[in-house]
Amino acid sequence: MKGMLENAQLSAENNDSANAQKLIGTAALSLKQNQVAADAFEAYLALNPEAADKAQTIYQLGTALMGAGNNSKACSYFKQIKSDAKWGEAATYYITTLKCN
Repeated sequence: MKGMLENAQLSAENNDSANAQKLIGTAALSLKQNQVAADAFEAYLALNPEAADKAQTIYQLGTALMGAGNNSKACSYFKQIKSDAKWGEAATYYITTLKCN
């Protein structure tokens, strides 16, 4: 994963793309580099706002933000997907756990 992260970061430096940002986010999340992951997932969503995997990415973004200690921002993302058929139950769990308002 470390090599994947480094290569995706080089790719983004040379030619930023949604795919590069998604790879950065995925690799950084698995390496517990939560702020790097959060920044990359936010960039991915900005570059690809209608992504087919948008709900999943928002969930990953929320977990990365929790890991980075930014629970209030994580709450805002979990709330966006609380009614999603696939990710809503997990999002609702975190909304309750984090005591989101």
